[in-house]
Amino acid sequence: MDNDSGGSGFWHHNTAPWENNEPSSPVSDSSSGKWFPKTVQSVELLIETEKSSTDEDVTPMQTNNNDESPDLPILPADCIMTSKIDSPPACREKIRSDQIVPKSPDIEHIQTRMFNQQTANEGRAEKNRNNRSLAYAKARAELKKKPPKKCRTRNGKTNKPKKAHLKKYDKVDIVLDVKRITTLIRFVSEQNQSSSECELRRTCPLCTTSILESAIREHFVNCHGAKFSLEPLLTADIRNHVISREVLQVKLKQDPHRNGSYFLLTVTNIAAVTILLKSIYVFDGIGTLSPIFSAEGVLRMKPGFFYEDELQLQVSDECVQSLLVTVNPIDELRATYDVVEQYHIKKVCTKCTRIAGTPLKLANLPHYRIPTSIRTLHENNYKLQNAAYGPAEYDVLRRLNEAKNPSSLNRDNYAKQLNMLNRIEVEHLRCEYNSYSIERPKLQRIKKVKKRKDGPHDVQILYVLSMNQFENRPMLISEDQIVEVDVMNDDKLTQYTGTVECVEPSGILFLLDDTLPIENVIRIRFSPNNSTFQLEQQALDRLAECQKEKILFPTRGDSAQRDTMDEITSFQWINIGISTNEEQMVAVRNIVNRTSFPAPYVLFGPPGTGKSSTLVEVIGQIYKLHPEANMLVVAPSNFAANEITSRILNVVPEKHVFRYFSRSSIRTVNDIDENILQISNMADKKYDLPYYQDIYLARIVVTTLATAGRLVQANIRAKHFRYVIVDECGSAKEISSLVPIGGLATCGDEIHASIVLAGDPKQLGPVIQHNYLKQTNHNVSLLERIMKLDLYEMNRTTKEYNNRYITQLRDNFRSHSMLLNFPNKTFYAGQLRAKASPELTNWALGWHRLPNPKCPLIFHSIFGNMQQHENSTSLFNVVEGELVLCYLTDILHHGINGRQVRQCDIGLISPYASQILHLRTLCIARGWEDIEIGSAEQYQGREKAIIIMSTVRSRSKHLGFLTNAKRLNVTITRARALMIIIGDGYTLQNDANWKALVNYCRQQKAFVYGRTPIFENEKKSEKAGHGKSLLSSATPNLAHVKDDLIVLTDKSDETPANTVASKITPKAEINPKPNREIPGKDKKQWQARRISTRVRT
Repeated sequence: MDNDSGGSGFWHHNTAPWENNEPSSPVSDSSSGKWFPKTVQSVELLIETEKSSTDEDVTPMQTNNNDESPDLPILPADCIMTSKIDSPPACREKIRSDQIVPKSPDIEHIQTRMFNQQTANEGRAEKNRNNRSLAYAKARAELKKKPPKKCRTRNGKTNKPKKAHLKKYDKVDIVLDVKRITTLIRFVSEQNQSSSECELRRTCPLCTTSILESAIREHFVNCHGAKFSLEPLLTADIRNHVISREVLQVKLKQDPHRNGSYFLLTVTNIAAVTILLKSIYVFDGIGTLSPIFSAEGVLRMKPGFFYEDELQLQVSDECVQSLLVTVNPIDELRATYDVVEQYHIKKVCTKCTRIAGTPLKLANLPHYRIPTSIRTLHENNYKLQNAAYGPAEYDVLRRLNEAKNPSSLNRDNYAKQLNMLNRIEVEHLRCEYNSYSIERPKLQRIKKVKKRKDGPHDVQILYVLSMNQFENRPMLISEDQIVEVDVMNDDKLTQYTGTVECVEPSGILFLLDDTLPIENVIRIRFSPNNSTFQLEQQALDRLAECQKEKILFPTRGDSAQRDTMDEITSFQWINIGISTNEEQMVAVRNIVNRTSFPAPYVLFGPPGTGKSSTLVEVIGQIYKLHPEANMLVVAPSNFAANEITSRILNVVPEKHVFRYFSRSSIRTVNDIDENILQISNMADKKYDLPYYQDIYLARIVVTTLATAGRLVQANIRAKHFRYVIVDECGSAKEISSLVPIGGLATCGDEIHASIVLAGDPKQLGPVIQHNYLKQTNHNVSLLERIMKLDLYEMNRTTKEYNNRYITQLRDNFRSHSMLLNFPNKTFYAGQLRAKASPELTNWALGWHRLPNPKCPLIFHSIFGNMQQHENSTSLFNVVEGELVLCYLTDILHHGINGRQVRQCDIGLISPYASQILHLRTLCIARGWEDIEIGSAEQYQGREKAIIIMSTVRSRSKHLGFLTNAKRLNVTITRARALMIIIGDGYTLQNDANWKALVNYCRQQKAFVYGRTPIFENEKKSEKAGHGKSLLSSATPNLAHVKDDLIVLTDKSDETPANTVASKITPKAEINPKPNREIPGKDKKQWQARRISTRVRT
């Protein structure tokens, strides 16, 4: 390990107590900032304040600590900054960490920033010391003029006044939110100056301008101070460009041993290369930029190492401070550019008091009636012929067959077809839930402790209904489902209503408001929630009042209706990365100027192309340029809505943003970001109906698709929203996307709001429970259908879109080019460009496990044995699970190319819920709880440095929903630096897309078959008696893991992960014999891989 030190004195290799100590600036209190790979020791800094007899401003003293490092360069004197504040928390007397002394208000406090320079001039230091001693002379003289009050006792003696007892400051817990704003590559131009000039000039850490030392403070205030907090991003020019990934991790945590304004700053190198920490600056939001660390080229940080320092921050609820960290990457040679990262520091309010107002008054939703013809068809499984059918049933069958044609949806049958498909889904859900009813159920009452991030834990009384009591597997039951329990007491029937708390492999846990006499329960029922379907019906009714074809079937003639807003041609970009991307700039300009109005504007964002960043830029520009325009931002899920909200808060003041949560969100309130809760109707961590004032006073309202219908139900002021933005529109049903449009973008027969549809039709679409409806237009999103219209189609000649209506983002900032090539050619016609930073994508190249050292891709083909859990249709594969463990153990224990890989850098994906459960239990048994394991649905919109996929299917002609091309696209576009696919390559080739992927891996020499040295070395190690191998410990003993502790919330098309049983039996094997002839050698390998299938969970 290389250790460098010196420079500013905030980090020192041979740490020693400071010889000369001075008070710090209002934003930083210097202690020993240190940098260690594993442990950090702290050094107490004793601050002495001196008093003098003059009131003139002084320059702080520079100390000259002895630095024993012989290889450090001679550093020039750094800039000195002073700042006056009214009531700083600095100490008047010599203090320790356990003794905080309040200041006397009679003395003006001048705080200075102290620097430790190796080459500081001792004469100048002595002069500064004398100047400092004069700073308090006048104040001391004034105090001497005022004699202390004398107290006389009864005997006439005069006593000196007793000294007031020194009280400690009351410690106030402060939580700071640190958010990265941008990461900038900055090429510093060389300054041609003489040696004498160099000593008098400094380089601005923001804009790299060379400035006289005497004028640097004025430069900060005039050039950066006024707008630094409002427009936090650095100015873009020919020397600067933005990268999308961070290279540092910054944390600020309150020092538990000092008063509330002291914080521990930790800066960690999360890049793949060694870096030199050059400087750390804090901007206080009022015009002062103060250095925390400033010592170019003296602090070397390897990947995973961190620097720690203590600083003092004056934080307030309104002020947003900024932190700038400048580093210089080192590979073999020192890079010719710097990397600058900027962070916003903001105080997180522990509790927010909402202004009282008028709660939303929700009108009754329209009655949702299911026609008799649909119920008759459902009872007969939609057979084409039946004696019970009449004209109405045959008419429904005809329209159902028509709905299987994607182009059948038109202006004339639009409402009828969507209504029919929605009612078929409702009837399917009603029948499914009725089949889950149980007569005379056996319930168990348990106590469950619900952990909280802050405060005491909650103890809940839950009732458990075991899975073996169901005749049909309750595949559709999920959290927040309504439960109705009938109880007979003394011939009197009483009904209790509750909600499902969680679904576990062993049973369903539900919560009731009242205590339930479990011995008298005669019936339990589960009911679907039809409010979502009623809100969708409400949206269709509202759209029927206007010219909906201008929104749903737009043509060029419809755009003749011009917008009354003036066109804006000049933009000051909030995110400077937008200024370097032509597609993003075009999209922002056209959405702000409403060029497609009244037709929707489509933002087509393939994986990793910056769709979310573009939407946030759009919202920020509308906020600045159209002060009268209100925006409604919606997404299909709460996760997506929270993600876009957190990004919006980086560019828009929180007082102008409101997050509207539904009642069901209270279950996960402790998992929601505190910043988002503070601007929502759950600010005090309990659900409250929003006030009308919440909606009207906010410029931006964020919610889900379904909850947006509540605003229509509450009769929000007509024409309140000027923009309606639907994020992740491709993953929602078309009728669901209409909920925020009908009634909120329209008013009567008028369309007043500009509609933006953002998403990717090539990724996962809507989740449909009814298999019959998956073949119809009910499985097609509004985004996917509208992009097939002539107005939005790509020009076959120019291969371009009409950017007045649609923009496709093309620069991929996520994945290595070799990982992007296949999905780019297969799903996006080669339109994408690999623009990811090499520092984030190239670090796995050359890994000894890669078949091709130049390609970070592995397709490990292996025969497995598909199995099923008891009472479940979902599949799992123990053999593939073992191989996953082998790769995980190698990566986590040995790293990749000397880089330590964290658990949170790895993601495991499997399409089957049972395999997710299996992999999760294996990882938990080894203490790998931070490895995220889920399905493609859960990973959509997310990414990991390393992705390992287990396909499960082996030796079968049928691939189930592995044949879904959208699911394949999502899975293989999540990885940044390394992708490992484990599965049966021969079985997967039964699908055309999987066959193309296998062939691509073969072409890139990334295909591995059967056993590899991973297994052979482990086997040899076990025979040699060097302990257990990975194979022998691949299947853990989970007897200590109780069934009621395993809670799953995963969902999949075939079997939700929350319906998986907990026992595995040998009878559950599927296809125990190969369905093809296996070569002799391979057959022996397969037989050697047979293991026991009994796992205790």
